[in-house]
Amino acid sequence: VKQHNNFLMRLGTELDSKKMQAQYPICLNCKNFNEDDEDALTCTAFPDGIPEAIHLNRHDHRQPFEGDNSILFDPKNKAATTYADELFGKE
Repeated sequence: VKQHNNFLMRLGTELDSKKMQAQYPICLNCKNFNEDDEDALTCTAFPDGIPEAIHLNRHDHRQPFEGDNSILFDPKNKAATTYADELFGKE
């Protein structure tokens, strides 16, 4: 138990030092996101499924991505723009 507690304390310190926060897919804040698709993450740009690189926030979809048919992230509101800026930096 003591080793477990020490591990959690070290992990907490590392997380605090990196200022990590929970991230959710930027797609959820996009006007093109298909909220009605209960089986998969889809949107106007990717009707067959949003690529992992985008929905895991590894690619800034304010920039082109192969297969997106020139449809990019379109923020639903100011909060969506702010979230994108926090994840990827201001454009």
